[in-house]
Amino acid sequence: MGGILGAIVGAAIVVAGIATSVVVAPAVAVGVAAGIGACLLNAFNICPPSPSPTGSGANTTVSSAANSGTKGSSNNSAGNTNANSPVGQICTSPANAACGITSQGTIVGGVCNAVTPPNSACPAPVISVSTGFYAQPSLVKSGQQTTLYWSATNATGCTVSGGTLGTLAGLLASGNHLTGAVNQKTIYTLTCTNGAGGPQKTVNTTVNLIPEYQNQ
Repeated sequence: MGGILGAIVGAAIVVAGIATSVVVAPAVAVGVAAGIGACLLNAFNICPPSPSPTGSGANTTVSSAANSGTKGSSNNSAGNTNANSPVGQICTSPANAACGITSQGTIVGGVCNAVTPPNSACPAPVISVSTGFYAQPSLVKSGQQTTLYWSATNATGCTVSGGTLGTLAGLLASGNHLTGAVNQKTIYTLTCTNGAGGPQKTVNTTVNLIPEYQNQ
């Protein structure tokens, strides 16, 4: 009886072995074929590249002159810029010598194209109607003289003219001057300019004579 059971068990093991080999052998064969194919692809360098690590593409940094942080320096007060300055950056011209105004431009070829404004672009002189130009006294006897006073802003120089005074040029923006003898009603003129060739402002003041009958 024991011999019969042993024979049956042995036969079952053999059958199980055959079934296993039938199932496993094709899988092994497929694996071997895939490995051989992969080796052939690698040999001819036609395998696709290995995928990059997750997130590495998002962290890639592209270096350029615009974002490298080295945009170059600019000297706006002189209107000159470094050759590395980015094109299109706003820059400022040198100041106008007469009134200090500037203009804006952009950097082209490493140089600021802003041009210093001409004197004609300066603000016009301002002379007060009441205290900007007057005579003290404004009523005199014939042959007497009086003093002219003036004060202007936004002016680099002034000229006073009229009567026996003639023309006084190259005066400061504020000052005073004797008229000389006044023999008749006289109109004096003050002209102030903001820079050579710049805007001008002109005002007048009048000196009158005391009537003769009041002198008696």
